Amino acid sequence: MLRSLHSLRSFTVKMVLYNRLQINYKDISYFEISKKEENVTFNEYREYIIGAILNKKIPNNFYDNSDSNNIYSRDWRSVRDNLKNVFQNEFSEYGTIIKYVVKHKGGRKFHYDFEIEIHFENDDNNNQVNPITRKIEFKFNCNEIDDTPQFVSPCKPDQYFNDESIPFTSYFYDNYFLKICEKGHFNPPSKEIY
Repeated sequence: MLRSLHSLRSFTVKMVLYNRLQINYKDISYFEISKKEENVTFNEYREYIIGAILNKKIPNNFYDNSDSNNIYSRDWRSVRDNLKNVFQNEFSEYGTIIKYVVKHKGGRKFHYDFEIEIHFENDDNNNQVNPITRKIEFKFNCNEIDDTPQFVSPCKPDQYFNDESIPFTSYFYDNYFLKICEKGHFNPPSKEIY
């Protein structure tokens, strides 16, 4: 009996079920570069692993480097810590993040992968800081926006969006492009260059 209790104490979880997907501690390998034919599966696992980490559904032993058999713990800690750093840097003006609530969206219905509600500690006057919700599109292996794959690239949009009074490119520039540049603090090119 004592032997059984000792083995229970040293038991480590090797798998977690998250949103009907079984995540194994070796699945952190999905954060490696994939072959083109594996990309859909790799992306699905990456997105669910991110959600599971932020929703605190990953067992602590996945991150624990004291288990010599868990050679993947360094990678689990790296992904967890990088996620934490990205969000804390992005939202530091609101305070210290205490919790995330991640909802997976993705697919053709949504144009983003996650809807993340970010909760913060109370401010210095002990006032509650309202949570912030952000829609996030995850792109793997991209450090700059210029590295991301294109979403859509119609070659000559004016031929597809026909309006006798104004070409689409001119309409978009006047009604949307300038607002986007302003919001992103970019200097817009002239209409002729655009």
